[in-house]
Amino acid sequence: MEQGTLFNQRLAEAIAWCNIHASIDKPATSLRSPELNPIAPGSEVEVGAKWEGEQGPVETLVALRSRRLREMEIYPTLPAAPLNDGRLLVYFPYANLTDGTAADVSMGFLDGLDAPPWDTWVWFGYDPGRVEPSGDYSDAYYLVAWIPQMFVALVDAGIRVSLYDLFWLSDMPDLALPIPH
Repeated sequence: MEQGTLFNQRLAEAIAWCNIHASIDKPATSLRSPELNPIAPGSEVEVGAKWEGEQGPVETLVALRSRRLREMEIYPTLPAAPLNDGRLLVYFPYANLTDGTAADVSMGFLDGLDAPPWDTWVWFGYDPGRVEPSGDYSDAYYLVAWIPQMFVALVDAGIRVSLYDLFWLSDMPDLALPIPH
């Protein structure tokens, strides 16, 4: 499948899943469905964990979510729903400071590593143009997540306190993605 189509399909899946599971009353848990946990029950992705690759947590999550949507007979068709009901967030997992501040101000929506809940994950990408001349790649690998509108203010608060690893996709026009943005 062409990468732009694959991105859009994954986005449609994330929107479909989040639309039935999101609860503003439970920002820390409603979009961390135990049956989709790509890591291990009750855990976060650890500092230094490998995110990329076919066995990485994003690919694991996407496969689990797709299968569950099919089983529930609510698998979405393309195109994805309009984004006016949410926003796309970019998270740089290798650039986080792990101070927990974003988790505090987002009422746990973002975890202690600043990661968005796994139910929202859409894409894990690599932008070779973001590798530093020193060879530092911490800004080259990124996760794109769909944030439902009800959580946008909480994520905004998290973005304001995280200095290096969280951004709205709309604020990153030069990021290499398989779709125009």
